[in-house]
Amino acid sequence: MAIVPFWNEEGKAFSVRKRYPTLSLEYDFVVDLSNVCRDRVLGAPEKGASLDAVRRIEGALARVSGGNSPHMFYIADNSLWDLLERAHGKANVADWKLRHRRQLLQIHYADQSILQFAESTGCAVVSLDKFSDWRKTHDWIQGSTNRFVGWSKDRGGEVRAYFRSMSVLADDEASRREEDRSFRDSGFDTKSREHEAVLGRMYRCDNSQCELHRLNPYFLIGPPRRDRKRDCLVCHACHAEVTDVGEVGRVTQLKVELPESGSAGRFTIYQGQGTKVGRNTLHASLDDPCPADRESLQRVSREHITFRAEGPILMAADLGSTNGTTLEQFDRSSRSLSEPVKLERHQAVQLNPNDVLTLAGVVRIRKSGNRFRFDGLTTGEPEDGPGPGDTAAA
Repeated sequence: MAIVPFWNEEGKAFSVRKRYPTLSLEYDFVVDLSNVCRDRVLGAPEKGASLDAVRRIEGALARVSGGNSPHMFYIADNSLWDLLERAHGKANVADWKLRHRRQLLQIHYADQSILQFAESTGCAVVSLDKFSDWRKTHDWIQGSTNRFVGWSKDRGGEVRAYFRSMSVLADDEASRREEDRSFRDSGFDTKSREHEAVLGRMYRCDNSQCELHRLNPYFLIGPPRRDRKRDCLVCHACHAEVTDVGEVGRVTQLKVELPESGSAGRFTIYQGQGTKVGRNTLHASLDDPCPADRESLQRVSREHITFRAEGPILMAADLGSTNGTTLEQFDRSSRSLSEPVKLERHQAVQLNPNDVLTLAGVVRIRKSGNRFRFDGLTTGEPEDGPGPGDTAAA
């Protein structure tokens, strides 16, 4: 059985097998304990939690297992225990934790560990969470029919468990959910005006000892964090207060994928301007390029395609490239791509969400659901003042 990787509150990996030797057992289910204990159907009070819910879901899982007691591993957010102690008292909660200590993981944020555990062990996830903001990281969630277990009450009031059919999120929607999670992890309310304001501005870390400052002293390549105690925005790496560089102007992000190597990345263009893209821009946009990527990108012309964004409309045109460009259009009713159609030279086409452009048969490009200009590869100029485009190119 493979070692299951987890991340602690400091973002450092640790070995669960070393801490939990019982992982040599074959687990049937990993239980999203916070989701179970807070569920009203399972008996949780409003805005509270109950350990009785665990007993009910265990009974339902035993019934679908033919009366056998399934092997279960429990993962819970640290925030759950205060709610349980209010309902059952500290002594009872401590006793439950002691009895389940060999099959219980307490962690600051549970979702990532739950999905890592399920992916590594092949067990099913007991949760009603849609995990929409993890679809990019764990694509096996998409359309799953046998990896997620939900529950409901039948007419007699008995709790029954069943396998859930997970939806398939379109690529741009999954990207946006993932970006929103990143902002929530950084302390932002993604429904607030502040969040929308941050999306449209540039920031800089002036701490000369900071790795992000050394990487780019002119602007942050990632969104800042919200420090609520100090009531300010701070650098993700060093936590120094950041400088507001100014409005970045409206941007559109594009996602780049090289299917052969699995490499991926993003680049950003300013709205209202034509932006030429070729092999150098694409190579610089990749998160972790390998030597084979540079060889593949040799098929892409130096100036292969041009993009122009006006509001939600994104137009693209092949610049007479050597190895051509094809377009696959996304059909929302069938949730599938059309057959690829080769673009004529300088033929302008509209790129809608989830449509795919393929350059020289090796690079796939689509609109990203991400909105924050984070990758340091923004091209063009912002609406007001100098932009980071020339800096990134240098």
